Amino acid sequence: MSIENTPKDYTDRKYRVYFEVMDIEEKVKKILASYSSTPLSEKPYGYEATVAMQMIPEIIRKVAAENIAIYQVIREGERNHS
Repeated sequence: MSIENTPKDYTDRKYRVYFEVMDIEEKVKKILASYSSTPLSEKPYGYEATVAMQMIPEIIRKVAAENIAIYQVIREGERNHS
Protein backbone atom coordinates (compact mmCIF):
# COMPACT_ATOMS: atom_id res chain seq x y z
CA MET A 1 0.00 0.00 0.00
CA SER A 2 1.41 3.36 -1.05
CA ILE A 3 1.67 6.21 1.44
CA GLU A 4 1.82 8.76 -1.38
CA ASN A 5 -0.93 11.40 -1.12
CA THR A 6 -1.85 10.32 2.43
CA PRO A 7 -1.25 11.83 5.89
CA LYS A 8 1.71 9.42 6.18
CA ASP A 9 3.44 11.10 3.22
CA TYR A 10 6.64 12.53 4.74
CA THR A 11 8.31 13.11 1.38
CA ASP A 12 9.25 16.55 0.09
CA ARG A 13 6.55 16.20 -2.58
CA LYS A 14 4.69 19.51 -2.90
CA TYR A 15 0.93 20.00 -3.28
CA ARG A 16 -1.15 22.98 -4.32
CA VAL A 17 -3.41 23.72 -1.32
CA TYR A 18 -6.23 26.27 -1.03
CA PHE A 19 -6.78 27.89 2.38
CA GLU A 20 -10.08 29.75 2.71
CA VAL A 21 -9.78 32.51 5.32
CA MET A 22 -10.69 36.11 6.04
CA ASP A 23 -7.24 37.67 6.23
CA ILE A 24 -7.93 41.32 7.09
CA GLU A 25 -4.42 42.06 8.42
CA GLU A 26 -2.59 39.74 5.98
CA LYS A 27 -1.30 37.57 8.83
CA VAL A 28 -2.24 34.37 7.00
CA LYS A 29 -0.51 35.61 3.87
CA LYS A 30 2.74 36.01 5.84
CA ILE A 31 2.42 32.57 7.42
CA LEU A 32 1.71 30.85 4.10
CA ALA A 33 4.49 32.72 2.31
CA SER A 34 6.97 31.36 4.85
CA TYR A 35 6.00 27.77 3.92
CA SER A 36 5.13 27.97 0.22
CA SER A 37 7.74 26.86 -2.31
CA THR A 38 6.12 29.05 -5.00
CA PRO A 39 4.51 32.51 -4.88
CA LEU A 40 1.06 32.57 -3.29
CA SER A 41 -1.98 32.87 -5.50
CA GLU A 42 -4.51 35.24 -3.95
CA LYS A 43 -8.18 34.29 -4.29
CA PRO A 44 -11.28 36.29 -3.27
CA TYR A 45 -11.52 34.45 0.08
CA GLY A 46 -8.09 32.99 0.63
CA TYR A 47 -4.85 31.79 -0.88
CA GLU A 48 -3.34 28.90 -2.80
CA ALA A 49 0.09 27.80 -1.62
CA THR A 50 2.48 25.03 -2.65
CA VAL A 51 3.45 23.04 0.44
CA ALA A 52 4.49 19.57 1.58
CA MET A 53 1.74 17.37 3.02
CA GLN A 54 3.14 17.49 6.55
CA MET A 55 3.18 21.30 6.58
CA ILE A 56 -0.63 21.55 6.31
CA PRO A 57 -1.38 20.81 10.00
CA GLU A 58 1.47 23.08 11.10
CA ILE A 59 0.09 25.96 9.00
CA ILE A 60 -3.38 25.40 10.46
CA ARG A 61 -1.98 25.51 14.01
CA LYS A 62 -0.13 28.78 13.32
CA VAL A 63 -3.19 30.41 11.76
CA ALA A 64 -5.38 29.25 14.67
CA ALA A 65 -2.83 30.66 17.14
CA GLU A 66 -3.46 34.06 15.52
CA ASN A 67 -7.20 33.57 16.29
CA ILE A 68 -8.07 33.52 12.57
CA ALA A 69 -10.80 31.16 11.36
CA ILE A 70 -10.07 28.74 8.54
CA TYR A 71 -13.25 27.92 6.64
CA GLN A 72 -11.80 25.17 4.47
CA VAL A 73 -8.55 23.60 3.30
CA ILE A 74 -8.52 21.87 -0.07
CA ARG A 75 -5.54 19.89 -1.34
CA GLU A 76 -5.79 20.31 -5.08
CA GLY A 77 -3.11 17.86 -6.19
CA GLU A 78 0.57 17.37 -6.60
CA ARG A 79 2.54 20.27 -8.00
CA ASN A 80 4.35 19.34 -11.22
CA HIS A 81 7.79 20.98 -11.23
CA SER A 82 8.67 20.20 -14.84
